[in-house]
Amino acid sequence: MTMSQISRTYGVSQTSLYKWLERFRTLPKNERIVVETDSDYIALSGLQKRVDNMERLIGNQQIKIDYLEALIKVAGEHYGEDIEKKFG
Repeated sequence: MTMSQISRTYGVSQTSLYKWLERFRTLPKNERIVVETDSDYIALSGLQKRVDNMERLIGNQQIKIDYLEALIKVAGEHYGEDIEKKFG
């Protein structure tokens, strides 16, 4: 949010916000401070859960792919043929 948005949302003057920042700032001046509302936090939490779920699904799929590739390799060695080449 911009300072003017924060000022309007919380009914505080921009001057008061800047004074508060000067007094209580712990970060260097060239770094930004991000203010999130509860709804932003809830939305971000939901998105993070979705990302975690997708990463888990991708990991499971990769395990299956690795298993099947190893199975094809072992079967090819057992039968003495290049199964991938033969069956595409």
